[in-house]
Amino acid sequence: MQPMYDYLVYNPQAYDKSYAVNQYTESQVLSLSVKKGDTIDQSFYSYIKFKEIMINIRNLKETTDIRLNLKNKKGQIVKSDILRKADYDGNTLCWNLKESLKPGKYFVEIMFESPQDNVNLPIYDTANYDVYPNGYVCIQGRKKKNADLFFSVSDGKR
Repeated sequence: MQPMYDYLVYNPQAYDKSYAVNQYTESQVLSLSVKKGDTIDQSFYSYIKFKEIMINIRNLKETTDIRLNLKNKKGQIVKSDILRKADYDGNTLCWNLKESLKPGKYFVEIMFESPQDNVNLPIYDTANYDVYPNGYVCIQGRKKKNADLFFSVSDGKR
């Protein structure tokens, strides 16, 4: 862990790009059945300007609409959109914000617009190390101790 910590300290622009790789080995999966209006909230702090948010939610049906709200540290919605299908392998929501946002603390609210059984949320344990400090995940308003969703933010360049 020390070499990765040293790398990130001296390369702060890599915080967000390295996030998924660093945390994957610690991940576990929560299986949920969601109904219309159910929410999952993820807080995070980004060290870089970003315009894309990627969230891993497995087993999404093609017919599941998901509202994504991005809130600032005061809880005010700064961006909102509805995604109708997952990108890439069918397990990753990729939200292009169209314009870059400055570094800082944010919250992503994931609201299911349609019901679905067996949604799988990969989460990882943040008890010892967290690339995004002070992050947490809430499911239906209940905070999950020492856990974060498997997600990342980027500048949108691939």
